[in-house]
Amino acid sequence: PPAPAQPPPPDQPADKRADQPLEQPPPVVQPPAVVAFEAGRALMDQQQFAEACAKFEESIKLDPDAPGTMLNPGTCNAELDHLATSLHSFRQAETRASESKLDTAYENAAKEQTRVIAARVSTLNVQAPDQGAHVTLDGAPVADTDLARIEVDAGDHVLEMTVAGEPPVRSQMTIIDGQHRKIVLQLPPKLVWVDRGAAARRRAYLVGA
Repeated sequence: PPAPAQPPPPDQPADKRADQPLEQPPPVVQPPAVVAFEAGRALMDQQQFAEACAKFEESIKLDPDAPGTMLNPGTCNAELDHLATSLHSFRQAETRASESKLDTAYENAAKEQTRVIAARVSTLNVQAPDQGAHVTLDGAPVADTDLARIEVDAGDHVLEMTVAGEPPVRSQMTIIDGQHRKIVLQLPPKLVWVDRGAAARRRAYLVGA
């Protein structure tokens, strides 16, 4: 007699043919912040640091509360020799990790990198007149309280000072790693017109009279 029909496997309906493929689960959709972060990590592995930094910044804009992500732009900016920018990222990561009460590993890693890079970063000490001077560095305003120590990346920079009623004062410079420079911004001396012939004309008037 013919063999009895075998029941279908337990995970398939009774009318499912054995040769039909099983339904695949829907793909996992990652949040955009995670997609940008993973792209940044891949670019870091390829040593494309500028592109990686851009992806990490994109990820941070989408998810500002991720201190682990903030460690990465600090790393890639350090690779690009943008030490001041790197230091800013590590300080942000340290603060955010402390505020979020996350794993202390994030905070400790950021704190250590902050210590190392702060010893190497270039700085400017800018002295400007007190009478309402407004100072910018590469077009970005600098607070009066920050003039004594401005952390800058190595490279070319432009300082500009404006005072109401006076022409702008500009100072262009090239900074190297670890350099500490003092910059004095001064208003140009005022030109005073002296009429040296006034006395002679006065005497001539008197003689003529």
